[in-house]
Amino acid sequence: MCVQIISHALLTSAAFPCREADVWSVDRRDRTKPGHILGDPEQGNNTDTKNMSLSPFTLIRLVTHLAMLLGTSEKSQFVQRIIQPPVEDVCMFLSLHIIKDLDQLSQALGRGADDTVTTVHLVIRSLQDLVQPTGIDPNLTTKASRNSWETTVAADIMTPLLRDLDRLLQEAKGSIRTDSRVSSNFIMRANFGDDCTFLTSLPQGSQVHSSAVWSCRERLSLLSLKHIVEQNDQKEELPLLWRFLQKEKEFWQIKLLPDIVILQKRLVRMFQNATDQIVGSVGEFIEKQTEMKTWYEKHINIFLKTWNLLRVSVTSSELKIPDEFCSQDLNLDSDLQYLLPRRQGPGLCATGLVSYLVALHNELVNAVDSLIGEDSSSYRVSVAELREQHVISYELEKDLLPLVLSNCQYSLERGHETITQYDLPMIQQQIITRFLQGKPLITRTTIITHRVTLDALCPH
Repeated sequence: MCVQIISHALLTSAAFPCREADVWSVDRRDRTKPGHILGDPEQGNNTDTKNMSLSPFTLIRLVTHLAMLLGTSEKSQFVQRIIQPPVEDVCMFLSLHIIKDLDQLSQALGRGADDTVTTVHLVIRSLQDLVQPTGIDPNLTTKASRNSWETTVAADIMTPLLRDLDRLLQEAKGSIRTDSRVSSNFIMRANFGDDCTFLTSLPQGSQVHSSAVWSCRERLSLLSLKHIVEQNDQKEELPLLWRFLQKEKEFWQIKLLPDIVILQKRLVRMFQNATDQIVGSVGEFIEKQTEMKTWYEKHINIFLKTWNLLRVSVTSSELKIPDEFCSQDLNLDSDLQYLLPRRQGPGLCATGLVSYLVALHNELVNAVDSLIGEDSSSYRVSVAELREQHVISYELEKDLLPLVLSNCQYSLERGHETITQYDLPMIQQQIITRFLQGKPLITRTTIITHRVTLDALCPH
């Protein structure tokens, strides 16, 4: 099996510690050195998909982790040497990553656990038919060979299979339904079959004698909608919808920009004449407050959560922040200086966060202008004058998902799957008119920063 081939390649690479391996890190700080940086499974995310679409990327990562787990049965010590930083229980560690991969794949495909596992089985079976391209090192010993292998598998196996996934899953369910080993199981028959004779109180010719009526519809997610756009090959036809779905978790944070700005204004005003260096933790600062303790607690928590979610993107944006200030998430034990916007030191994080949120907002405003042929350049608002009505704002559960569902149609046919169809052009249009159109460009020339006084820099 191809998983065994990948496992062999990984083990072969591990046997030569001097080779340079392309390591992957959850914080996107890739470094060329031996090893495969996985990190804590609970902190795993899909921030960097190596320019691949999310579903193929997640499948390739899952297959890689399966291959590494398979490798532990033969040469556990080599697999242990691959993983950086080192872990004690390799099998448990990889198993947790595989569970995380399956969960993320389920979200990306918009499928339940059963369909997700079946998809993985279909992928592994397809890998056996992969023809080894010429010019690729079979041991994947170089970064170029690994990148070439990933691109080839994504383009030649993963993407075609995902495009035809509905039919393949239907065929797989048919095989399960007719398998004598499980067909006698009542739950399996009710779930996969079309035999609802247990409904004895209803006429046998009733339309509700269909498994589709009694099976649960998969819950809609934006990741599954993204998969549909990709599956229908409409990324270029619906550029704004595709861009919006790719970074929706980041775009949602734009609504918090006014809260973060007003927090920074008050902190700068509070410390603008401070002659001493600012010391203490964020939590200690909150505890010292009296009248506005609740207000500071709320707004500081907004800042911390937003920074932790966007940290990777902020630190890789145009404002270069030294690693020493942005390698870890922030919490109440972090230095208070991280909250004070400055042009240097820990305060770069606060400045960078506002700058990145402004860039996200302007990115969507400019994308709308480009799509509908409008020009919003004359409507501008400075960061200092920012109000809630100026920024892009929506709620996922209250606004966005109902909008998507209102443009969804279901069709049900006896003996077949429930067919779900989305009016994607209308979804894009309504996102524009309801959330994006009419918003100003935000100028970053007036981003608030705190200046350190001479006395603070040169204490007596």
